[in-house]
Amino acid sequence: MKNDNYVCLGVIRKPVGIRGDVKIHPYTLSPATFLTYRDCLMLDSQPLTCVSARVGKHGSIIARFNEFQSRCRVEPLRMCRLFVPREKFPPTQQDEYYLCDLDGLDVLSDSDGKLLGKVLSAQDYGAGAFLEISLLDDKESYTLPFHKESILSVDLFAKQIKISEKYLISSSISGKSFSKC
Repeated sequence: MKNDNYVCLGVIRKPVGIRGDVKIHPYTLSPATFLTYRDCLMLDSQPLTCVSARVGKHGSIIARFNEFQSRCRVEPLRMCRLFVPREKFPPTQQDEYYLCDLDGLDVLSDSDGKLLGKVLSAQDYGAGAFLEISLLDDKESYTLPFHKESILSVDLFAKQIKISEKYLISSSISGKSFSKC
């Protein structure tokens, strides 16, 4: 579900036990933050009723949903993303962004403002955020760390991001596809 009215809060990794519990990898800064949104989660456009949720090992969330009460029912949910309506989130401060807002932005050069490509996705797997960028004249995708030295400016209204070209790093993730629900 790609919709500007929703924010992806995490992804279901795998079933846990036989009663329908699932292990969730949260995209929040802390697992406790994820738990504050547990009553407004959606799987695609289906609202979920969370009957229990707790922090698991290594920052994961273990949750059970009323709609899926057995291991057989949750098994097909591997790698499905969980969403929350955007209005549930607080507004961002200056120089603060939700990663989903960076997807699809035009990438401009720092030297001459020339269009270089587009942001395919913004990700954070725990070691810091990065952008996957597709360049206009290259079939490869590249990663760029999301920090002040590599990202010079972000303009969400103009839908563009200005980068320092010296930070583009060849990526090993190009050519791989990611599971989608």
